[in-house]
Amino acid sequence: MKIKTDFVTNSSSASFLLYIQSKGDNLEDFKESFERYMTFHASVINGSARFFNPNDIEQISSNTFLVSDWTSMYNYFNDIPEYMRDLLVMFIVEKEDLKSDYGFLGFKFKIEEDH
Repeated sequence: MKIKTDFVTNSSSASFLLYIQSKGDNLEDFKESFERYMTFHASVINGSARFFNPNDIEQISSNTFLVSDWTSMYNYFNDIPEYMRDLLVMFIVEKEDLKSDYGFLGFKFKIEEDH
């Protein structure tokens, strides 16, 4: 019988769904606004931003857009993509800046864990 003596985990993968209510109602305009946010985010963290694919954005309704991402191992808060964590914090402390700079009006964040 073999006994596993190295790292053992019960973590699972997860999808992160960020619903953003926007001033705009056009997918292409929203993608441009989100790209501006990602450029700002990369500059704040010295250019080491995680790769983001704009094709992972879809329009849900006239002014609501879904930005989705994922991780293969979700254990705790730091496994959420940094650009999403920062955007959620900015919404709490710099709500008016997000509205004026990017047209982001509101957020809903959801984690779907895969088991």
